Amino acid sequence: TQAVVSTQSTGLCSYTVFSEDAYLAHPRVWTIAYGFSFSSLVCRLMVNQMCSTDCDLIDPIIPPLGLAWFLGVVVGIEPTIVITVYSVFSMGSFFHLSYTVVNDICDHLNICCFLITRKRR
Repeated sequence: TQAVVSTQSTGLCSYTVFSEDAYLAHPRVWTIAYGFSFSSLVCRLMVNQMCSTDCDLIDPIIPPLGLAWFLGVVVGIEPTIVITVYSVFSMGSFFHLSYTVVNDICDHLNICCFLITRKRR
């Protein structure tokens, strides 16, 4: 699990080094992208730990990070555009994961989310 986290951190940090000007121009976008990616990864690890299951070898958030690095560094697309698209993707991925986990828990417990019912006397 530490390898997965370090792979993600290394990928985003190395991309930051290659496009320092874009990072300095828009640090919030980089922080949002990194934050949601890291949150998604940590949530998956926590769910796997609680369910006593093995985590995936490659988290679904990591290949798009590699693609973002490739497009920004190798192809030469504007880094601000690449990281903005990746940021939107990481937010969507996190919200999808959160929605899925909450729905699975509600289905398992046979309850409705955000609905408080009165106890019958």
